[in-house]
Amino acid sequence: MLNRLQRLVRRLRALPVQAYYTLSGWRFSDLKSYVDQAIGSEADSTLALLESRDPDTGRPARLAVITCLPPDATGIANFALKQLSEIDMAVDVFSQVRDVAHFLRVRAVLAAHTGGRVRLHPMASLLARDVNSRYERLVFMLGNSSHNFEVYRSMETLAGLGAGDRIVCHLHDPCCHNVVQLGKGLEPGPYLAYLGRLYDNPELLANFGSENWQAHKAAVDAGILGIRTLFDVGVRHFIVNSAAAAGIVREDLSPAEANETRVDVLYHPVFEPEVSRSQGEPHDGTLIVGSFGAPSVSKGTNVVLAAVRELRRRGVKAKLIIAGFDANYFADGELATPEDRSWLELAEPTTERELQLDMLKCDIAVQLRRSNLGESSGVVPSLLALGIRTIVSPIGAFAEYGEAVGTFDGYDPIALADMLERQPQIDELAMQRYAREHSLTAFNARFLSMLGLEPAPAPVAQITSLRAQP
Repeated sequence: MLNRLQRLVRRLRALPVQAYYTLSGWRFSDLKSYVDQAIGSEADSTLALLESRDPDTGRPARLAVITCLPPDATGIANFALKQLSEIDMAVDVFSQVRDVAHFLRVRAVLAAHTGGRVRLHPMASLLARDVNSRYERLVFMLGNSSHNFEVYRSMETLAGLGAGDRIVCHLHDPCCHNVVQLGKGLEPGPYLAYLGRLYDNPELLANFGSENWQAHKAAVDAGILGIRTLFDVGVRHFIVNSAAAAGIVREDLSPAEANETRVDVLYHPVFEPEVSRSQGEPHDGTLIVGSFGAPSVSKGTNVVLAAVRELRRRGVKAKLIIAGFDANYFADGELATPEDRSWLELAEPTTERELQLDMLKCDIAVQLRRSNLGESSGVVPSLLALGIRTIVSPIGAFAEYGEAVGTFDGYDPIALADMLERQPQIDELAMQRYAREHSLTAFNARFLSMLGLEPAPAPVAQITSLRAQP
């Protein structure tokens, strides 16, 4: 009783602060996000209703894929569009409508690239279409960002309706607290209480009054990544992007749960480049180092920046390109205001093509990680497809690229500068072999085989050049 009273007092104390934040505009982005979601949900429902009036023709699909798609600004959306544009099977795809014009565009792209085999439907039509088609497999492509919460909710709903034996969760982020909390609509305290019950860890309630990020950190610090929440809603088959992720999934489950669960490993494919070698800028002898993706201390971007600065102090003609979301904001926080930045190029590309054009500018890329919770990288395969020498941290999924990449252990900028000054060579045949063995054609064949829908052996695409051809 006393504990309940203390929790109530903490929540009551927080209400005036929350109201102040909202009224003063600190939570304007939250309100805007809510309005955008409401508008998108209405559009999704309207399209589903209109679609339901048209009778289906042709043979029904055996496979349904539920995922976010562009215009969602997330790697999974781009990944799904590229994968499904090349899949050699009839597929019904379900995605939340954010913007009707973009939704119709993506529908047209999928239909054009697959000859109509792949059909895109609004998320609200999933439950009814599953009744009519009874898909053999329902694949939910799940990440941890807020773009994925409708995917989670649909998975939870269908599992509750008895579809658990047909559900496969293609899990891109084994640490899934954010998407689960959003999908369940729980405040941080109740979410921690839910985790405490699943993991038999009542100590989590000590963080009951936390903000979202604090609650998630408390769970991770306790060795809890959230996989049991997915098991709890009925998932018994996972596909993950690395052996490291598979280990994390199995270890996060209880022994009894792990015995009931199948975990398959399907490495991130190497997509064909969207740019050609002729579009790259000519080099003038400067050593150009690149760091790609949203920069942060957790990704060691500050270490790369300090290493290139050290190279210049030594008299090496060197330049750094940082290309990713909020690159300018990150640089402003790391560099003194009056400092010369002529050696630093900052870019915030909005498309994959723009990002790859930035990649072509560099001689060597450095993609570090201070920790890894099983997440894989879409950036490294793109660099390998373009023939860019790449240095990674040998942890988690990044340790699984083998000889196709170089490795740098630690976060000492002086040691990294020493390595870059030597301009390490990476086996070109190993890069070529990795790209060939992880082509999208091979990926899709293995994907369908794991679902029991296409037992044929995976074909191998031929890649004859490290860099994209003119």
